[in-house]
Amino acid sequence: MTVVLTTPRLQVRHFTAGDAAALQVICVDRRTMRYVGDGMVLTQARCAEWIAESLVDYATRGYGASALYVEGDPVMAGYCGIVTARRRADPEIIYALRPRWWRHGLATELVPALLRFGFETCGLPRLIATIRPENHASLRVVERAGMHCAGEELAAEGIRMLIYMAEAPGLQSGNLAAKLPDCKPGAS
Repeated sequence: MTVVLTTPRLQVRHFTAGDAAALQVICVDRRTMRYVGDGMVLTQARCAEWIAESLVDYATRGYGASALYVEGDPVMAGYCGIVTARRRADPEIIYALRPRWWRHGLATELVPALLRFGFETCGLPRLIATIRPENHASLRVVERAGMHCAGEELAAEGIRMLIYMAEAPGLQSGNLAAKLPDCKPGAS
């Protein structure tokens, strides 16, 4: 088990092939998945495929989706990580927590750590997060972490997403914002 990062209350570790059932418990909860991708729950087989893809990503990119644990609790609390979508150049931070861990400040603790990991450990120049406009909690989390809204897109599923961006310290503003329509968090 490879630990990716730790915070005062969290531990992020690489998935293992044996994590599919634990991941599926998270990904079958409609409350957790309502703002993830197309909002659909994932089967255990899809979770196993996602873990296999993540194992390849760790080996080829040095990052991927990972298991998230709260200190002192042996049950997987969620998932998080840095992933690369086929349709965009910039890697994306992702996270989802079981509802029992909502409103504990864990995402606010996690996101800055993911950004530091991406910039300092992986050497990435820019990271994005795609968030549905109605997911107010995640919008606040990424804004507190220093990300800014760079635009919006209509995802493949026809779902409107806001694109938040952060650049590695010391880099000047890139071209992502110029390629995207203005960010309109209040529009629907």
